[in-house]
Amino acid sequence: MADGSGDVIEVAWHGRATLGEGPLWDDRTAVLYWVDIVAGMRTGWHLLDVRSGERTFIADPEADRPTCRFNDGSVDPAGHFWTGSLEDRETEPLGRLYRLDSAAAYATVDEGFFCANGIDWSPDGRWMYFVDSRADVIYRYAFDVESGAATDREVFVDTSAIAGIPDGLRVDAAGDVWCAFWDGAHLTRFSPAGAVAEVVAVPAQRPTSLVFGGPDLRTMYVTSASIGLTEPELARWPLSGSVLRRTAETPGRPSTPFRLAREVTG
Repeated sequence: MADGSGDVIEVAWHGRATLGEGPLWDDRTAVLYWVDIVAGMRTGWHLLDVRSGERTFIADPEADRPTCRFNDGSVDPAGHFWTGSLEDRETEPLGRLYRLDSAAAYATVDEGFFCANGIDWSPDGRWMYFVDSRADVIYRYAFDVESGAATDREVFVDTSAIAGIPDGLRVDAAGDVWCAFWDGAHLTRFSPAGAVAEVVAVPAQRPTSLVFGGPDLRTMYVTSASIGLTEPELARWPLSGSVLRRTAETPGRPSTPFRLAREVTG
């Protein structure tokens, strides 16, 4: 098992995001998108025009649950958008896992989570991985690309013995699962069998998520957070809130865009 001590971590964006999250590489435009989710919305799904800032409402499955909100999301190989939710205090297992399709119809696929987080799929589409951060677990579902069905949830990795809290994740082209560990200052790579294969130290106490980008998808971008850190901690971790990058030996996979099949009105 490699410990990542020889990895070169560079700064892609030097700043102090409060809660940098959701990195996405758009290979159509060669642009990296990410968000500071402190500015996030609690009013459901919206389409966002990144040039004008105009939002178009789609749906709000959490409208009757004012203490709950969405967290991380991802698009499956067939173009469905998946989002998990959580209860604000993250102490009650009220989180759900939703699937939104191109017709703007949604379904609750699973529930009972403390803090729904990173979602991604194996290269062959047979498995879907999903993090419940406060349960210290990465789950795995049997997945059917055509129907979008995720079934037979099982524990892929119990991370309770690993430093930090599992957060965002991505699966590389070899099928290995990379996960950022909040308060762990590292990324950990798991084999498809769930064994720790590599640990990469990062110069931020609270890495939140990662994505593969660049022309060959070999640049790993890592978002991070500064929220809740004390002044001594910020002095020790001055890159907290920055976006970091490193060169990956194994490339990632292109993202799948989400498209609505019809117009929606807000």
